[in-house]
Amino acid sequence: MDPFTTERLTLRPFRADDADALFTNVFGHPEVMYFSAYGTHATIGDTLPYLERYIAHQARRGFSIWAVEDRKSGDFIGMCGLIERDYNDESSDIELGYRLRPEYWGHGLATEAAAAWVAHGFETLDLDRIIAFVRPAHKASLHVLDKVGFKYVGERMSSGKQAAYLVLDRV
Repeated sequence: MDPFTTERLTLRPFRADDADALFTNVFGHPEVMYFSAYGTHATIGDTLPYLERYIAHQARRGFSIWAVEDRKSGDFIGMCGLIERDYNDESSDIELGYRLRPEYWGHGLATEAAAAWVAHGFETLDLDRIIAFVRPAHKASLHVLDKVGFKYVGERMSSGKQAAYLVLDRV
């Protein structure tokens, strides 16, 4: 699938050569990973399985978590996208995920990227529902999801931690 753009962002599939940027700016960055159920990655080797999963998911499903770049500068600023979430083979949902470098927080970029993926999920991928999990104390992320239209359903366990569970159904 080809990259797509928003007013300020370019969203594109991850490539193998994104490993360093993904580790440095996302998974290895303590501020970015503060609310993560997994914690901060100690080495790029910890990040590689995630990158490989995103690339494999893209090849298998035609969508995934993608790199997010500043449209003007081309700088890697984070990740955003949709990924299948399996629950012990009982069901699977499509989950929205995103993380941006701290210097890009507070400018509406997470909302812009998330809204682009939600529109893509409903209009192009023909999804009926998109879910999201967020640590309950992560007020900024909850605000992003609210602005995009997600509704708080309650709390559930996600990756071994208590998380707010939010849902957005196609209208």
